[in-house]
Amino acid sequence: MTSPTRNLLTLSLIGAIAAAAVYGAGVFFLRIKMQAIEENTALLSIVEKSALGKRELQRTVAETAEERTRLSAAVLTEDAVPDFINGLEALAADAGTTLSVSSVTVSSSKDLSYHEFVEAKLLAEGSLEKVYLFLSLLETLPGIRLQAVEFDRSEDGNGKSIWRMGVALSVPKAK
Repeated sequence: MTSPTRNLLTLSLIGAIAAAAVYGAGVFFLRIKMQAIEENTALLSIVEKSALGKRELQRTVAETAEERTRLSAAVLTEDAVPDFINGLEALAADAGTTLSVSSVTVSSSKDLSYHEFVEAKLLAEGSLEKVYLFLSLLETLPGIRLQAVEFDRSEDGNGKSIWRMGVALSVPKAK
């Protein structure tokens, strides 16, 4: 083989190797780019699902706002027990009766571990209409369970009837 042929063959071989290297580098970078696109597509799918989940959660929160408000009104917190008793006294005054609270206790729930019950024993005095009005108002309070209700009538020194109503009630309280 002559020197110019050998040079031409060597240059052709170097050119082929360079072309293969450029082709290989192109394929390599194309694969990296495709992998990045696949990862971005997967990430976009996760973001879209997350956004959909967020919208669904926001919709659920908006739809349950009224129910959550009623539930929070029906279940006392630790700090709300004195306010609850004060509220009962104010309710009795609004009904025109006098109220005495003979006991307030907290008992555990056997079935549920996340709440307990505030139990109270009350005595309301007044006319039959006013005592009955107080009972009606008690029944409308959220979460209250009336355990027992007893009525008793007596007369004052002037022959006027005085009605007494004993009430045992309970209301759930968060632990």
